[in-house]
This record gives sequence, structure tokens and C-alpha cells, in this order.
Amino acid sequence: MQVLARAVAAVLIFLAVYPFSYWAFFAQVLLPGDGDIAAEAGALATGGLAAAWAWRAMGRDGQGVVATALRWALTVGAIGFCGGFFGSMILTPEANQGPLLGIFITGPLGFLAGAIFGAIRAWLRGAGHRLT
Repeated sequence: MQVLARAVAAVLIFLAVYPFSYWAFFAQVLLPGDGDIAAEAGALATGGLAAAWAWRAMGRDGQGVVATALRWALTVGAIGFCGGFFGSMILTPEANQGPLLGIFITGPLGFLAGAIFGAIRAWLRGAGHRLT
């Protein structure tokens, strides 16, 4: 995959993981109260690790159809989930059922679209004889 596409995917993954890990995990569960700096550092580390994983995962070619499809499904599904979950909260904050868009629609559809795209991409690159 080209470097620009890998960079865009890594940045989107970081932008998807960072706010989710900050608000849903570090600021609410682990460090309630005065742990804002620690929550920020934890969210940055989590987002950075997810972006690094996406960068490495998108650069691997020559693996089987299942591994490539799963990698693409997780990446596109995470972007779809966070886009629907946080996008609905940003665009319509008064709608109390807005985050369900990411949970039930954009996340699963992104996962499915990523799996289909990854399988087709792996098959066209000649990995059809290797399933894993």
C-alpha cells in the first residue's frame, strides 16, 4: 500500500481511538477526578499504539485472505464505529440515542465493508491460495 494511504489510515485510527479511550476509559473508569494529565497521557499512548498498529498492519502484503480481510475489517470498522458514535454526539448533542448509530450501524457496516475490501484486495494480489 502506498505511504500516503497508510498515513491517512494511521491518522484516522489515531483520531478515532484517542477520544474514545480518553472519555470512555481513562477519564471515566481509571482516573476519575484529578487525573486529567494521566488520562491525557494514557489516551495519547493508546491512540499512538493503535496508529502504529494500523501503520504496520497496512504495510503487510503477501499474507492470506483471512488475515488481510480481518485486518481491514478491524481498521474500517473502528473508523466507522467512532465516526458514527462521536460524530452523532458532535452534530446532534441533544439526541440521546445518537451514539447508537456507531454501535449498530456504522461500526458493523464498516467492519463488513472492510472485510469485503480486504478479501478482494488479498485475492487480487495473489493470496488466494493462502487462507491464513
